[in-house]
Amino acid sequence: MPHYHFDLISADNITDVSDAVLNSDDLAGKVGVELAHQVREGRPELIGQGYEILVRNDAGDEIARVSIDRLPSDGDDQ
Repeated sequence: MPHYHFDLISADNITDVSDAVLNSDDLAGKVGVELAHQVREGRPELIGQGYEILVRNDAGDEIARVSIDRLPSDGDDQ
C-alpha cells in the first residue's frame, strides 16, 4: 500500500503533520480535507493566513492541496 505525507504549509513555513499508509490517492486527498478541518478547529488563529494541507506520496509527488481557508463542501472535489 502507498505511503503518504501530510504537511501544514504556508508561504513561510512547512510543518510535518502526519504520515499514513492508505489504499489510494483519493483516500489520501480525503484525509487531507479531514486534517484541514482539524486545523481550522484546533488552530483558528491560522485561518486567513494562507495555510494549506499538502498531501504527497512517498516519491514526493503532490497528490492534493487543501486550503484551510476554503474547505470543499461535502461531496466536492479538492
